[in-house]
Amino acid sequence: MWMLEQIHPGQGQFNLGFAVRLRRPFDLDRFGVALEEVVARHPALRTRIGLDKGEPSQFVGPEATVDLTRRAMPRATDDELRSAADEFVARPFELGSGPLARFLVLLRADDDVVLVISIHHIVSDLWSLAVLGREVAEAYVPSAVEPRRAAHQRSFESFVADELAHLDSPAGRHSLAFWREHLDDAPAPIDLAPLLPPSPGGASARHRRLVPPETVDVCRRLAEAHGASLHDVVLAGYYALLRRYTGESDLVVGTYRANRTPRDVQTIGCFRNALAWRVRVDGSAGFGALLEQVGAVATASRPHQRVPLQVVLDELRSSGQDVDGLLTATFQWHKTSRVVD
Repeated sequence: MWMLEQIHPGQGQFNLGFAVRLRRPFDLDRFGVALEEVVARHPALRTRIGLDKGEPSQFVGPEATVDLTRRAMPRATDDELRSAADEFVARPFELGSGPLARFLVLLRADDDVVLVISIHHIVSDLWSLAVLGREVAEAYVPSAVEPRRAAHQRSFESFVADELAHLDSPAGRHSLAFWREHLDDAPAPIDLAPLLPPSPGGASARHRRLVPPETVDVCRRLAEAHGASLHDVVLAGYYALLRRYTGESDLVVGTYRANRTPRDVQTIGCFRNALAWRVRVDGSAGFGALLEQVGAVATASRPHQRVPLQVVLDELRSSGQDVDGLLTATFQWHKTSRVVD
């Protein structure tokens, strides 16, 4: 991400955002104190990414510096509030100076506010965004039973140290061997360019489609019939779609896992790891067989998902395999969760 930010600076392509609307009296000073408490707890929220001897490095500041903006928008429409929130989240970060999280309060009335969080993906993932929103809510509106939280959360640096130790262990080497075998002689990258509509200036495009409830129900019943998850049903459909559009039967698709140990469930950071799932689609075998194969790959790879994708790619390159662009096609499955009531 750091390298891509240097190549395409000022685009905000790695910004993550979250917004919640509160229709109740709001205390801005109290909210600021809550933010300071949460920022002080999490090193990722005090992080900047700069150069150390020519290499990108993480620097964690000692002080809880909160970037909080207040904007009055009396009588604003819902569309105007949404537009203001979107513009705030899209505003690019400066990785070298930080902070890499910022907060906005849109005041429509004394009892009608929108709270917006924007954070760079280099220090966060969607799991972290939920953690951040939940902890800010708990700090702003303390409950009768206070959750047990450490004054300072475990740092992402500690997670990386544990990950390196795991890679050097027998279990880590066994996991790396699994991926080496799974991706041995992997096919050429999927060429999606002919399938995508042109975008102005070569920028990426986003298209939203709402899946009808009856289609979701059919997918759920299919999952139950095969003992699979809804995730695997939709992913199998994605493989089938790629098979139809490309004519290729040996396909590698990137999917993502949270990649957190029990010690990291409350830590903010970019933990998620991409897994390269290789599936061979037999057009004559039927969708049930494809779904079973996706489930088998998911089960087989689960014990080995801690190995970072970059380590896997470096291992394959060391054996002379060309893996550039291996994950041209990716599949992201996002679960939403309520962080405040």
